[in-house]
Amino acid sequence: MGTTKSKTVEKISYKSRYFPSLITINLTEPFDYPPRPRKTELNTQFDQILQEIQIINEEKSLLENFPKSLKWKLICRHRDFVVHNLKSIPEIDKSESQIIIEHLKETSSLQDLKDLNYWLSQVSSEAIQTFYEFSGLQVLIEILQVSELCSRTQGSFHKQIEILKAVLILVKNFNGSQEVMKIPRSISILFLNFNEIQLEVTGLMLEVMGFLLWETENDGRTLNAIFEAIERYKNENCLKERLDSFIRICQFSKNIMFIENILGFIITLISAPLDLDKRRALKAEFLACGIDAVLQVFHFLFQEKTLYFFEDRLLRKKSIKKNIKSRIVVIKR
Repeated sequence: MGTTKSKTVEKISYKSRYFPSLITINLTEPFDYPPRPRKTELNTQFDQILQEIQIINEEKSLLENFPKSLKWKLICRHRDFVVHNLKSIPEIDKSESQIIIEHLKETSSLQDLKDLNYWLSQVSSEAIQTFYEFSGLQVLIEILQVSELCSRTQGSFHKQIEILKAVLILVKNFNGSQEVMKIPRSISILFLNFNEIQLEVTGLMLEVMGFLLWETENDGRTLNAIFEAIERYKNENCLKERLDSFIRICQFSKNIMFIENILGFIITLISAPLDLDKRRALKAEFLACGIDAVLQVFHFLFQEKTLYFFEDRLLRKKSIKKNIKSRIVVIKR
């Protein structure tokens, strides 16, 4: 919310649950105000307005200290704005989440997506649940799919970044992992954003995938869906091995932080299976693709990650020596 002050308040700007764009009301413009109600009724109506508009606590305190005349002006002008700017009166009964979702379906501009992220960072868990119930997350995934296709020809990745930020907020804070898995092909659509050049897009996508793996660690469907997406990416990009894309980034990227993020995701991926043999098989697959060469270059930066990959190899060498000794004993007998 923003206010323009001289001796009195002239303009007030804020966002409303009924209207996704910024509302600016000029309180000095001519308007046919009805008679002001008594103080108790006035405060009740004003509290309802405060619940409808999106403001922080400091701004709420500022409005609560308005004189009665300004409170009444804001009540009347706000209601007038809502009624005249909605497509139909029944929309007033819709929840904030419904209105946001419908607006995204009609127009999903970059600013709309930024506004959505702001709303997600401020809203209650109850509102998020309504967002899920009215397929808000599915709408986001669908917009992400279209945005990714457009980025291939237009070279603009800003929408993808904002959508992935929104999905990340949901999976981190609002039980979004289970909701993502309910959407058909959601993992596949998310992994389409794997880009060996656009580091921010890929980093956000991998962070989302990492949370999905941790939050659904007892559900093998998530891991299987991720590997299906990786396999599809390999085929579409004519790679020799399905894990080559991860290794190539580590080999050719000059961004140390990004390489660390890639290695972190690889470890999360390997740690996901409950079966220890499957974990070892995945680790061996990465080593076969050449991740050991990457780790040898960066071992001074990623000591813990390097040890994670090589600890089994050290153990295996010890066990091989034991097996050889036992075989020799058997032969002698």
